Amino acid sequence: MDVKKNYYAMVKTLTAALEAKDKYTEGHAHRVEEYAEMIACKMHYHAGDIDDIKVAALLHDVGKIGIDEKILNKPGPLTPEERAVIMTHPQISASILKNVKLNDAIREAILHHHERYDGGGYPDHTKGDEISTAVYIIGVADAYDAMTSDRPYCASKPVERVVEILKEESGKQFHPKVVAAFLEALHDKGVIS
Repeated sequence: MDVKKNYYAMVKTLTAALEAKDKYTEGHAHRVEEYAEMIACKMHYHAGDIDDIKVAALLHDVGKIGIDEKILNKPGPLTPEERAVIMTHPQISASILKNVKLNDAIREAILHHHERYDGGGYPDHTKGDEISTAVYIIGVADAYDAMTSDRPYCASKPVERVVEILKEESGKQFHPKVVAAFLEALHDKGVIS
């Protein structure tokens, strides 16, 4: 148990390092972890797989440590060049974590959390069942938190609007089963009716 606690503490330390650099992400990884766990539980994942999803959720943005703060905290829209830099953060995460003992499921979720169900994501433009559903769980949880939180480039959206976006993007950006599970979990928690 002590090894598992130390491992989880190390993961939280890496997350805290990122949050110290990017003030707008404070609490983001922990909220993504919470949402991802809600989805995974609703989809009846086994406890060990849920633990992997939680670790991936906490570490999914650690690569932003390698992104210039002027880009991370820029108020307003990014230029195409700046967006291209931001889009490298999954690969930077993979590089940072290459010598850390993580299983393949966690590594896949960290590297591919910006992939889209329809293949329009990054870095590898995977789609559908080319990657695990666990990856899409991180993607939905991440998107939900990003849309319901204030960011330097846009204000938060009301939960009702975010739910509409999740429904509109189901089968496009987001895996339909993951969206359905998340909406059910949000309903169960009383967040939506």
